[in-house]
Amino acid sequence: MEERRRIKAVKLMDDLMAEEFCVTSCCSRNIHGGKTWEEVKHIAHGARNTTISLAKQVGLPQLVVVKYAAVDDSDTLQRQSEVHAKFQGCPYILRCYGDEYCTAKDNGRIIYNVLFEHASGGNLADLIKTSRGGAGGLPESDVKSFTKSILLGLD
Repeated sequence: MEERRRIKAVKLMDDLMAEEFCVTSCCSRNIHGGKTWEEVKHIAHGARNTTISLAKQVGLPQLVVVKYAAVDDSDTLQRQSEVHAKFQGCPYILRCYGDEYCTAKDNGRIIYNVLFEHASGGNLADLIKTSRGGAGGLPESDVKSFTKSILLGLD
């Protein structure tokens, strides 16, 4: 299994080496020609060895959320990016600004990054937990509104 991952990573590196390079905060070079970013704040460690950070795109004022993982551990993140691409342009789904591969400065591993629109209000789970003065739950009108938006996003 580990050997298969190494072969996949080497093939990926060979396939991407011809692409343009640029600098990112966690990476010494971008192999895919994607967007560059600088970490502003670590948000969380996600499932399957992913890391989630609030970041600033170099040269742009807006903040983005970057999910990243070593390419060996990025299958789930890559699938998430592929699914998200199907919803591009939908006003009910956060935008995905693209993805990129880079090499980590500290250990030379290939890292897969996906850049998402930042929702300054936080996520729905946090809103539910903190709603009603910390008692949790949402008013029925909010539940209806969020449910409608989710269903419209899936339409």
